[in-house]
Amino acid sequence: MTLGANTVLSGTAIGFAGTVNADLAANNRTLTVNGSGATTFGGAVGATQSLLSLTTDAAGTVVLNGGAVTT
Repeated sequence: MTLGANTVLSGTAIGFAGTVNADLAANNRTLTVNGSGATTFGGAVGATQSLLSLTTDAAGTVVLNGGAVTT
């Protein structure tokens, strides 16, 4: 998935099957994920274009299955 804007997602269980990247690192994209259940990252975050930040809430859990997180 490529973020073309700062993004906020909310839900119960939120999952990303592949990588999550910014469209350009210079754009300083942010991703906020608010899930009351598990938030699962199946691929690396910021693998080819880093994000300015990745924020999750304390209510749920985070599962990192994809390796590196680069912000």
